[in-house]
Amino acid sequence: HAEQHPEAHLPRALVGRAATYSVSGSRPEGYGMLLDGENIQNWWQRGTGAAVTGTSLGIEAIAEFQTLTNTYSAEFGGNGAVINSATKSGTNTFHGSVYEFFRNNALDARNFFEKGEPAPFRRNQFGGSIGGPVKKDKAFFFFNYEGLRQHLDQSFQAFVPTLEARAQAVPSVKPIVDLYPIPTTDLGAGIGTLITIGGQTANENYYLGRFD
Repeated sequence: HAEQHPEAHLPRALVGRAATYSVSGSRPEGYGMLLDGENIQNWWQRGTGAAVTGTSLGIEAIAEFQTLTNTYSAEFGGNGAVINSATKSGTNTFHGSVYEFFRNNALDARNFFEKGEPAPFRRNQFGGSIGGPVKKDKAFFFFNYEGLRQHLDQSFQAFVPTLEARAQAVPSVKPIVDLYPIPTTDLGAGIGTLITIGGQTANENYYLGRFD
């Protein structure tokens, strides 16, 4: 039984945005995540990294995986569960793949706070893999690359002083109050709201090489 842990999933600069899970009642930091026997979690034992996008790159390189929840060997570590995965390897014939995933805000619905069109969102997730023989029946190679290019505009609701509150501000505070933008909605008591747009641009590159 696995469920997303509400507190652990909060996006934070310290621990990243990658999703974390509570498995069999254990803490989200408790489970192990192994790739070819190596621990691939970040230093805070959360997810597979601390990237701002919260993505797990390199899926094309995974040959198989298993989720162990109890009575597993001590070699796996962790407590509560272990996600154990293995990468692909080359064979006696050449194999490869090329792929791209594209997302555009033209297909998105606007959120509750957006007045007009949905905020701009562009995501290109692309890559390729290739594997084959170095020497037949003796040596093999495998290489995988995955890239992410993303720009995401997000809307935020800010609380700012109204024009009336600005006019009533004492001289010592007025220069600070004037730094706030003009609100679009007046909530009363000198408080208004304003919808702002913030842009986030992220570029990620993931490489994996294997020799057998």
